[in-house]
Amino acid sequence: MSPWIEPLESRQLLSSVPHLAPSSNQLVFEQTQGFGTVTQTLTLKNTGRGRLTIKSMKLGGADAGQFIVNGTRTRKVTLSRGGSVKVTVSFFPYGVAVSGAALQINSNDPTAPVTIIPLRGLGVSGQFGESEPSLQRILDTFQIPVNVGDQNPATNLLDGAGASDEVSMQLLKKAGAGPVTITPLAAFTWDTAPVATIGWYAPGTTPAQQNLFTIPKGNAQTLLPVTIGATQFDPGGAAFGLFGSWPFEKHNATYSQDAINTWDHVDAGQHAVRFYPYKTSAGVVVPNSYIVAMEQGTNSDFQDAVLLIQNVMAGQ
Repeated sequence: MSPWIEPLESRQLLSSVPHLAPSSNQLVFEQTQGFGTVTQTLTLKNTGRGRLTIKSMKLGGADAGQFIVNGTRTRKVTLSRGGSVKVTVSFFPYGVAVSGAALQINSNDPTAPVTIIPLRGLGVSGQFGESEPSLQRILDTFQIPVNVGDQNPATNLLDGAGASDEVSMQLLKKAGAGPVTITPLAAFTWDTAPVATIGWYAPGTTPAQQNLFTIPKGNAQTLLPVTIGATQFDPGGAAFGLFGSWPFEKHNATYSQDAINTWDHVDAGQHAVRFYPYKTSAGVVVPNSYIVAMEQGTNSDFQDAVLLIQNVMAGQ
């Protein structure tokens, strides 16, 4: 027997392996209690070379009854190379709380025969003002185990001066090669056109603002808001700050530097932007990554814009 036959057979077997690739590794929802959300679509694609068989799907977890899954749950589906199937998921919150479930997908993918898609839902009492969720509950929905220091997360306000994970930083610098990236996680504010403008600035008595993106009307009370514009930028090697501007407010923008938030007369420190080290769901701190919580006015809820900024370090 030729010594090349067995390795060739191994390579042929390897090349015929199927692979299940979901379009998202987590689905996140927000809705007023007693109402259903619009559906989100999860696409399951075979990116391998062999035929992929999705044997079954199972919805489980403590709050499985609040999620509705439609698609291929009750029958096998076989996908050829490059083939895909769509599954729709929606959320119907029973109360004002954070809910979690999981969609378990069983297939013949040899490297991952069981694929788990976490389903996360935030139930709220309504929209605007006191009906908005707290910053803590927003992060809990994303399974970001950061303590914001809120003594009562059931209210929309960041109330109390409890121990927290907040770090003292008002300016930033780029941490490594490549751009700085911003992922908008939430916006809970007034629904104007636009809802808000987010950007960065070069420090100074009169900050030189660089607009990045806007949050358009219709995205004022939501997780993962739609944005228009750039969510990455390169500030070079100099220190920079972050700002947010809300058309509803008659005062200047909100800046990450306390001293230039001269409009804020309620908080003696004029502290309108908070930074927290970003953590994975397992509690591992991700280097050079921070949660940014912005306050647009003086009610101190700090969820008017919630962002994840990466490839940065403290700039002072």
